[in-house]
Amino acid sequence: MKSQSNIITIATIFTALLVSSCSESKVSQCNKIIGVANKLEPLGKKLEKDIESIGRPGNPQDIKQVTSAFSKASVIFQSSSGDVGKIRTELQGLQLSDEKLKGFQTSYATNLQELETSLKSLGGIAEQLGKVKSQAELKTTLTQVQADLGKNLQQIPKTTESAKKTESELNTYCEVKSTSTPAGTSETPGTTTPAGTPGTTSSPK
Repeated sequence: MKSQSNIITIATIFTALLVSSCSESKVSQCNKIIGVANKLEPLGKKLEKDIESIGRPGNPQDIKQVTSAFSKASVIFQSSSGDVGKIRTELQGLQLSDEKLKGFQTSYATNLQELETSLKSLGGIAEQLGKVKSQAELKTTLTQVQADLGKNLQQIPKTTESAKKTESELNTYCEVKSTSTPAGTSETPGTTTPAGTPGTTSSPK
């Protein structure tokens, strides 16, 4: 009986260790994915600030001022697209064993891919507009790119909303309860902030 009791005790301890190990693994994996997701928010804020810094041409009739503004916007959009691509690559490279987190990883990577594509397209459009030589050519080019421009300007908010939903579900799954706990701690997963620009994530329990 004593031998049987010892076996049961050992089995109980072993099971407890396994459960504990899995729990820590989930927290660690949550921190990984949340840590990468959080890199998008400051990037979005920088994009907004950089675009605002261009300002409006002092004289809209001065084609050089107009094309200069478009050329600057092109560089900003193209650079931001590349930065989003780096975050997507990092996210896709995460080694996750939790199936639910893998799902979030795939969904968020799709959001980033869509955002990356839209920003790149906007950069290309701005580049075209930055090369025109006259007001007449500007008007013609604007007509040509209008559909593509509208499509991408509409896609970004949709992508952002989808990213917000993914982040919210991720926070719930990782049991995020506070934005004050630093991400990366062993016991408390990070925090994603809503993809307003797009997004960040909070700290799990």
